[in-house]
Amino acid sequence: MQSTQKFILGQTRLFMGLDEETLGRIAEHTEIKNFTKGEHLFHQNDAAHAFYVVIDGWVSVYRGSPDGQQTIMHVFKNGESFAEPAALSFGFYPANALAESNCTVLEINIDSFKSILVDNPGMVLNIINNISQRLFSMINELEKLQTRNAPLRLAEFILELCPEQSGAASITLPFSKHCLAARLKLKPESLSRAFTSLKQYGVVTDRGSKVTVESLGKLQELIAN
Repeated sequence: MQSTQKFILGQTRLFMGLDEETLGRIAEHTEIKNFTKGEHLFHQNDAAHAFYVVIDGWVSVYRGSPDGQQTIMHVFKNGESFAEPAALSFGFYPANALAESNCTVLEINIDSFKSILVDNPGMVLNIINNISQRLFSMINELEKLQTRNAPLRLAEFILELCPEQSGAASITLPFSKHCLAARLKLKPESLSRAFTSLKQYGVVTDRGSKVTVESLGKLQELIAN
């Protein structure tokens, strides 16, 4: 089992560049967990005892307000890690983590992880470098999204979900449209207009969570232009 967890760690950006021995030590203090759609991994203000890597599925991190409003901060997919700052520095989770679909995650115990960091000063620099690269990538992604209008952002996301890259395709959105809007950095009403715009192009037909792509080629042309 630990070989599986070691492999997952090695494929995660946060741990890239670490040697096999160090990955093995970290893997000893991890656990693979499954969550059903709608289940919380942790709640806002809970003690931060671990951080996570998404193996499969989607996890949103959101904050709640006293009046019951929820603001989704980010949606994480397979291969992405989250809650490291909370576990390493804050000691508590400043937001909630929710399974937006049935998902599998790797839970990394923070106390054990800190002990390994103390014994491996070079690893600290590697982790800092990887976190910095991830932040830089997130900034680049945000800048890229800002250059795309809402229909293009939606079209690119739908293409990523399509198993084929030619002909027609039918997919199911992996989470709610509210969550999708947050993933694409759009307001819900902007996402709704984007779906309408793609229908007018005759490319995508949306029926609830079902999306039919009549021509992947046309969708690709729309993005290319």
